[in-house]
Amino acid sequence: LNFRHLPPDCWESFCSQFLQRQRVLGIYRNMLRTIRQVPDEADRKYLADWARAEFKRNKDATNQVQRWEDCVFLSIT
Repeated sequence: LNFRHLPPDCWESFCSQFLQRQRVLGIYRNMLRTIRQVPDEADRKYLADWARAEFKRNKDATNQVQRWEDCVFLSIT
């Protein structure tokens, strides 16, 4: 895939999705690092399983609704 031939709107969308994914992965890694510091092993396992399940459950979530609302708001004002 040659990214230079993408229209500007697609390129911006691709970049924003990539950056958003990197932010989310960073949050996930940070959560797991923090969970590793929990002293009780049972609590650690519960929290790690919970975090994993929540991130899997929301893996297809996007901020497209917010972007649409922003566009509508800007077109009204």
